[in-house]
Amino acid sequence: MEERSQSKVLGIGRGTTFTVRLPLIPIQAIADHNSRSSEPSYDLNGIQVWVVDDEADSREFVAFVL
Repeated sequence: MEERSQSKVLGIGRGTTFTVRLPLIPIQAIADHNSRSSEPSYDLNGIQVWVVDDEADSREFVAFVL
């Protein structure tokens, strides 16, 4: 998969949506024997996420959750 980006302008005062698609890198699943979930755990240490929003409160909340 190649990198792709697109934008969609909804009109004045209605916002814009930007979509960026990046290729995935293979991730090794890590067995977490202390977890009760049957889903594999992934080591996301070192992964960086770029949060963009023109509303500071929304941006800060999403950054906090991530």
